[in-house]
Amino acid sequence: MMLVFGYGTFITKKIYKDKNNVQPAYLPRYFRVYRPRDWFPYVIKSSDCNDSVDFKPGFWGLVFQVNKSELTELDLYEGEGSLYKRISEQFLLPDGSKIDAFLYYPMKNTIRRYNLMDYIRLGDLWRKKIIEEHPDIVKEFPQLALKKFHSKTERNK
Repeated sequence: MMLVFGYGTFITKKIYKDKNNVQPAYLPRYFRVYRPRDWFPYVIKSSDCNDSVDFKPGFWGLVFQVNKSELTELDLYEGEGSLYKRISEQFLLPDGSKIDAFLYYPMKNTIRRYNLMDYIRLGDLWRKKIIEEHPDIVKEFPQLALKKFHSKTERNK
């Protein structure tokens, strides 16, 4: 079994619903980028970003468990190898512990073709979309509405 991080349509299309061990996870050092004319977001690693922005990278998504067959299905869904590449990254769980999971990252030609760098400064518009259009998901996973990482131990102080 492997872990996958969902940050866009894996959440809003509820692809996580039939998966095991679904939990919120925070991805530091990345920006979630949404072009309003698209129906899905992208992510950009902060170290790949040339422009400075007035907010810190990082956002909440969902990590869930998949088997090899399900991972192959997700690769097809995401256009792995053409639109996105699947990479391994480290995530923070609500208790502050770290886990590794797969993340779908846009290919360099995807970043260029869709001018994704131009959309970073707009902030996390996808988070706003989740809050406004999917209150049921936010009720189940309230971290998805947060802008920053706060571990459970920090909140209990």
